[in-house]
Amino acid sequence: MASTDESDPSAPPLAPNLTREISRMERTVVARGGYSIVYRAEWRPPSGPSQPVVVKVLIVSTTANDNTKVLKRLKREIRVWTRLSHPNIVPLLGFIDEPHGPGMVSPFFAEGTALQFLKKYPDANREVLCLDVARGLQYLHSQKPPIIHGDIKGINVLISPMAMPVCVTSDYL
Repeated sequence: MASTDESDPSAPPLAPNLTREISRMERTVVARGGYSIVYRAEWRPPSGPSQPVVVKVLIVSTTANDNTKVLKRLKREIRVWTRLSHPNIVPLLGFIDEPHGPGMVSPFFAEGTALQFLKKYPDANREVLCLDVARGLQYLHSQKPPIIHGDIKGINVLISPMAMPVCVTSDYL
């Protein structure tokens, strides 16, 4: 299921379909945006232990025309996100379709957003956090064509669970 034409919105996504491997999708909303709602879930890969993840489910409209636009946007985002690999960028694990979706699956970050982290740890080194965000943005801008985040804010910066927190940017398309 690979696409060689990045500009073709009808080309299939490059990420794996995880629909059958996602379970225990919680009803609690982790985050909400204009086009999507993020839920916590559990990913049970065929080999290996289950992992906590989040599923960004696109909000589907009642009109077919709007749904076509939303699905094209989803496919484009999946194709672009799949190509990205950087320590300061949230990785895409795969996508889902029915019965939960359509949506995208990424790791769950227990430390939460930068805003939540800084409230919990007010003395955290903000310079390190800002440098991590800048590294992620630099990577996005170095892509061909460049990817512009366009929505950098505390709730779109997640903190990894390492001993030394690393900011990772999310929601960039």
